[in-house]
Amino acid sequence: MVEIDTSEFSTAAADIDDIADGVRQFRRHAGQGSHKQVIREQADEELRQTLLQSVKRAAARFVGDHSEDIHGVTIEWRGNTYSIGVGTDSVVVQSHEYGSGVHAGESARSDGTANGYRISARGDEPLAFSTSGGNVVTEFVIHPGVEGKQFMKETTEEQADDILRSIHESVVDELKDIVRT
Repeated sequence: MVEIDTSEFSTAAADIDDIADGVRQFRRHAGQGSHKQVIREQADEELRQTLLQSVKRAAARFVGDHSEDIHGVTIEWRGNTYSIGVGTDSVVVQSHEYGSGVHAGESARSDGTANGYRISARGDEPLAFSTSGGNVVTEFVIHPGVEGKQFMKETTEEQADDILRSIHESVVDELKDIVRT
């Protein structure tokens, strides 16, 4: 998650000469709380154009086309904080992000297994595959799972400073435009 704390903008704005006149004009021009609207619009744009695309590119290395199952998540205002991030309902993406089987934490295991998870044959045909020890034909295997890669978390953290800088620039530009009018 990237959390945007607007209290920093309020503190910076207080130091600008003639800000009281600018804020009054801003409110008359665009309405009470319009700075939050600018923040929300820019944050949502950054989510769609920057963060989501970067996360999908990182995910594709591990989950291929399942990366398209990743979507943007916004959490509306909570006090002075507006949050954006990414999420997925895809079990494949979640497994590669957080880990599965023996690589998942106990809280992440929905089936309670500690040694992996069962993959069973479907229909009348058994599972068949080759290993370095020869061919295997069986009704089921216990798959150890995959280790979590945390590509969504790491990409979000890498992008956070640039996203915050872009949002800050948008708010400052909007305030400058209002003060000039």
